[in-house]
Amino acid sequence: MSASSSRPIATVALAASGGFIAFSAAVLINQYYRMAMALMAPGLAADLGLTADKLGLLAAAYFLAFSAMQLPVGMLLDRFGPRRSAAGLMTIGLVGALVFATAPVYPLLVLGQMLIGIGTAAALTGGIVICTRWFPPERAATMTGFMLGVGNLGGLIAARFVPPRTSENGAVSVGLHVARHLRDQGHGVLVVLSSVAGDRARRSSEAG
Repeated sequence: MSASSSRPIATVALAASGGFIAFSAAVLINQYYRMAMALMAPGLAADLGLTADKLGLLAAAYFLAFSAMQLPVGMLLDRFGPRRSAAGLMTIGLVGALVFATAPVYPLLVLGQMLIGIGTAAALTGGIVICTRWFPPERAATMTGFMLGVGNLGGLIAARFVPPRTSENGAVSVGLHVARHLRDQGHGVLVVLSSVAGDRARRSSEAG
């Protein structure tokens, strides 16, 4: 009796830990992107010949899309839950990173930034939902604080790895930066999708 009752508890604890790790990584990616464009700006301007107004719009595209998605994200979280919502949206963010990496013209760069903003829109709110639903009330605030602390490392990672690398003619290679975008976004998608798989395993265990 005790063994059978402890198994679902252990499974739920494992799923909660997986969800926490997944959304901490998602918040980290979100903070990474917030910092990355400011650091990439000189290189983008040099490589692509962008004016100040175009560079400003490119930087703002991420935040405009991110902000516009907050109400839809709330409805998605209520209907589909944080894991499925975040997994779907971060897949859109991965598409955005691909668009940004391969964009031959400025409008596609803006589109890529907007898709990335959509992709990370559920990172923080979804993580808060996970902390409040999957952890005891007395631990929810603490776990949310830990999640934000881990997420803020994204800014430090961006500051360490995104700074431009100049080539022989003084221009900055954008390819180095977008490669990191693809790597980080792809890791985030895999982490959240694996968390979804853990959720399904938990449900099947509880059903059994």
